[in-house]
Amino acid sequence: MASTSLDRPARAPGNVGVEFGVLGPPEFAAHVQDWGARFLRATGRTVTNPRSER
Repeated sequence: MASTSLDRPARAPGNVGVEFGVLGPPEFAAHVQDWGARFLRATGRTVTNPRSER
């Protein structure tokens, strides 16, 4: 998927409800981890270090 923003490709799997994995680039992986941490906080859960498992 070609995009000038990391937001669009990050939203795509959620929009269609599929499981997915991030193969790269590292900036996209960090972007998805940040989104994931934000969604966890929205549900009352927390992540101590969302980037520790790279």
